[in-house]
Amino acid sequence: MQTLLALLPLLSIFVCLFVWKQTALRASVVSYGVIVCLVYFYAPFALPASTILHMTAKGALICLLVGYVLFFGMFLFHLMNK
Repeated sequence: MQTLLALLPLLSIFVCLFVWKQTALRASVVSYGVIVCLVYFYAPFALPASTILHMTAKGALICLLVGYVLFFGMFLFHLMNK
């Protein structure tokens, strides 16, 4: 049962993308909602709200760093091809 619950966020992404034909942004928001509900309400995965907020902020900073590197890498590639 816990394995199925652990796979639930991944399954929600696949359902949103391939069954409901949603965008990647909507699928990620739905998956994030599933994860927050799972770790906040289900006892074996239960975490306090402050820990969830801290992990969310950490993940957002990592995503911003990756986006920063990709954006300027593509910009540099564009300038080199001119």
